Amino acid sequence: MNAARRQEIIEIIEQLQSIKTDIEAAKDALDSVADEEKEAFDNMPEGPQSSYRGQRMEEGIEAMQTASSDLEDIDIDAIIEALEEVMT
Repeated sequence: MNAARRQEIIEIIEQLQSIKTDIEAAKDALDSVADEEKEAFDNMPEGPQSSYRGQRMEEGIEAMQTASSDLEDIDIDAIIEALEEVMT
């Protein structure tokens, strides 16, 4: 691999490291919102919990938890590792 392509890969790795930081921050923020929504739901009386609004809240909480899990599943480290291996 020539120096120019090696430098391009280094820049891609730097971008991926930045993306990883952004993903972690987004996941943390999403977890916080989901926790707040779950707490609001848990503090509702049983009647409203089983209402349309309560059901929508539960669906939203589940969707946020799924999205958080999906963010966690993105393995930027494996991608970076593979790119570093290419350069050796």
